Amino acid sequence: MVDLLNNPIRLAIANLLNIPIIQNSFIWINVWSIIHLLSGIGIFYLLIKTFKIKKYVFVWLFALLLIFEIFEFFCYTNWFVSYFIREEYVDVFWDITISMLGGVVAWLIWKKK
Repeated sequence: MVDLLNNPIRLAIANLLNIPIIQNSFIWINVWSIIHLLSGIGIFYLLIKTFKIKKYVFVWLFALLLIFEIFEFFCYTNWFVSYFIREEYVDVFWDITISMLGGVVAWLIWKKK
């Protein structure tokens, strides 16, 4: 059986993604932030193109991001306590903020077309 908790590939990826770019008591940006930016772009695109949501698209985006962060919180507090690394609240704030910024980037690209 594969030990997922101590798997060297998982640990290497986790260490890579947690490399801080800017990190202090208020700003928490790491390599994961790039993934959050791209996910904001992708989710916005799905909302606009696939689900044809034109009205309140940023509200929908925010709601989906918030639901995911709540789900992630329950993952490391209830189900997979030792598998997930608990995030600081400031990190959760920046995850949502940067994902929303990805939505703004997607909107600017979509608006030009």
